[in-house]
Amino acid sequence: MRHEDLTRQDYHAVELRENMAATIRRDFPLAITVVADCQKRLPYDDATFDRAIAIHVLEHLPNLPAALEEIARLLKPGGVFAVVIPCEGGLGYGIGRRFTTWRAFERRYHTSYRWLIENEHVNQAHEILRELRSRFDFADVTYFPSRVPVIDLNVLIGITCVKSGVTGKAKGVRVGRTPTETVELLGGASISTS
Repeated sequence: MRHEDLTRQDYHAVELRENMAATIRRDFPLAITVVADCQKRLPYDDATFDRAIAIHVLEHLPNLPAALEEIARLLKPGGVFAVVIPCEGGLGYGIGRRFTTWRAFERRYHTSYRWLIENEHVNQAHEILRELRSRFDFADVTYFPSRVPVIDLNVLIGITCVKSGVTGKAKGVRVGRTPTETVELLGGASISTS
């Protein structure tokens, strides 16, 4: 939210944990913060938002299909869903983790890091991409750092999805427009309306 102009839009933050929601309310008083689970029906009408954001969220959701169905319900036709996911399950991500977080965790807690990741990152990158493709059109996919579209050669993937209208594929969608209303799912995902 720090990179959003909250004075030019209605920004909704959806957070699963009350203590985190309280922090969001304190730090971003212009955002409308709701405590809810994005894997269940959220307290908004159909086609409310023109943008949804999920940054490092989808890999954590045990019921990913339900969350994506809810995001699709909330987005207007042509609405944009901006996603960033780790290349979980990929060679590059695994090697990077082994020499950073994994080592630090095991040194500090004297226990295996594997169980934590297996319970925290329940969805791998290829699974998330498959679920997204089944519900949205892809306007852009950026692999980082190599930019080669291979999960094993990267650590992150940025995806700009578009909700198609009832007639099929989204055409001529301006993904760079400034939203007037946004909802961000934090302990879940994030959404915006104009």
